[in-house]
Amino acid sequence: MTAAALPAIFLLGAAANPLRDFDAALTELTAKVSPAVVQVLTTGYGPVGGAASGDTAILGRQQGVGSGVILDPSGYIITNAHVVKGAERVQVVLAKPGRAPGAPLPASEQTVLPATIVGLTDYFDLALLKVEATDLATLPLADFRTVTQGQVVIAVGSPLGLDNSVTMGIVSSVARQARPESPVVFVQTDAPINPGSSGGALVDVSGRLVGINTFILSQAGGNEGLGFALPAPIVRMAYESLRKKGHVDQRVIGVGIQRITPTLAKGLDLPRTFGLVVCDVIPGGPAEEAALRIGDVIVEADGRSIATPPELDGTIYLHDISQPLRLAVLREGARVALDVRVLEQAHQADPVLDPTDTQKNVVP
Repeated sequence: MTAAALPAIFLLGAAANPLRDFDAALTELTAKVSPAVVQVLTTGYGPVGGAASGDTAILGRQQGVGSGVILDPSGYIITNAHVVKGAERVQVVLAKPGRAPGAPLPASEQTVLPATIVGLTDYFDLALLKVEATDLATLPLADFRTVTQGQVVIAVGSPLGLDNSVTMGIVSSVARQARPESPVVFVQTDAPINPGSSGGALVDVSGRLVGINTFILSQAGGNEGLGFALPAPIVRMAYESLRKKGHVDQRVIGVGIQRITPTLAKGLDLPRTFGLVVCDVIPGGPAEEAALRIGDVIVEADGRSIATPPELDGTIYLHDISQPLRLAVLREGARVALDVRVLEQAHQADPVLDPTDTQKNVVP
């Protein structure tokens, strides 16, 4: 067989082998990302044996494992709330610098640090931990506007307790509403994720954090190519709020909405039979300031098509609160654009904490 007859792949030299280049790029990416992903170990007490006798439950010591991502070199780590909720003790296992990703690490060489739970939010299933360490490796957050369906991503975490495991896949959906009753949207990926991966990193080819791996949909209990990660904008918002306040405030725009049905549309003579109609505007609130009216039909928020209340709520939480929320509504046959401020309502714990400020409560 002559050289001209050989398949092109056999004629590639070492310097022009795309598979070797791809392999080298993945190796470099993994080495860059892995030091910023930690294993989270928890210990607590809970029911054991799966049964209770009468009014007496059998409690025993339980251990759990999850993952976390370092967002600040001074030791702030984000993970899922369900990984650490109810734990009596939380420890973090740091990846050893210079160790090949996935290589076994003897217990004698592990860096295990006690962690404090700074705060958590059940609403977004995120928690912030703090360890006493400095100069830790971190992951930058991705610009979510550049995340697209089909792009390559890798997941790093501790599936089934196997620390610092790496898998690869693509973004299956940029914004998937996994639960109809929840406003939280997720990045869907087919990168293999399993129990223990919760709180780990989903990163792009530049090593930026696309999302925090949170849960899987599975009929058998293992990976079936349906993994979901909380997107970077929600992670950023929750991280900043948890670090500053220890909780996440509720966001509102001062409006009451109702999902449109064909019957409702006919009765109110609405311009469409689906979507959201404004049924109440809070006096003095952001919606009233923006001239939003009862009867307006909301069709878009920040350029995203809106058809359900959870979709609007999810957009509000993804929104940069320093900027007004751009709404598009249908009113009297015309399309109207409105800019609405987004407010954060005080957490129920804040009024309790205020009276403890002695400087504010000194009697003249």
